[in-house]
Amino acid sequence: MKLPFLFVALVYSLFGFSQGNKDIFIVKHDTSWPCQSKYPNVVTTMGGDTVLRLDSSKYYHCFTDTFSNFAVVGITHKHGWWAIDIHEHLLFEVFNAGYTELDPDRVKDGMIRILDKNGKVGFANNIGHVVIKPQFDDASVFYKGRALVYIRCEKISIDDEHYHEGCTENGYIDKLGVVKWLPNYSNAQMRKKLKWPDGL
Repeated sequence: MKLPFLFVALVYSLFGFSQGNKDIFIVKHDTSWPCQSKYPNVVTTMGGDTVLRLDSSKYYHCFTDTFSNFAVVGITHKHGWWAIDIHEHLLFEVFNAGYTELDPDRVKDGMIRILDKNGKVGFANNIGHVVIKPQFDDASVFYKGRALVYIRCEKISIDDEHYHEGCTENGYIDKLGVVKWLPNYSNAQMRKKLKWPDGL
């Protein structure tokens, strides 16, 4: 019968899990306020069997709703967002996509931005493997197999609350980690040359 196969294929394509861990887990969040549960985030199989309870004394938030190869969580007494696997092994720190609030990066085009302890940006794939080690001052999400990357950046103040980042070397990278630097190109010129969509 073709219907179940098509349903499974649709789920995998929607969430970008085309390889790696074949199990897809659901994270159930307790949204009551104030939350009294020691385990406000419970990870279950698609059939509803519990496989993991995220202890609120260890995790202050779980960003992930569908958990295949890793989940993104906030860890108590640890800055930022972190990826963990189903055994709660720490995989990497997740890049913060928001400017004024915590907003963890999401998997785009099979890749997610990550950080090292020095704040350098790299990439992991949707399986949870680090494939491009952190080395850039800033980077965009991946789009159609490439991402914009920047080094030698500094924050330039606009006013007391706002700034923009000026980088002296701009380029782009493919999923194999090959960088193509564009000397003498501003960010705007690079985006125009690559026909890069606004907002990415």
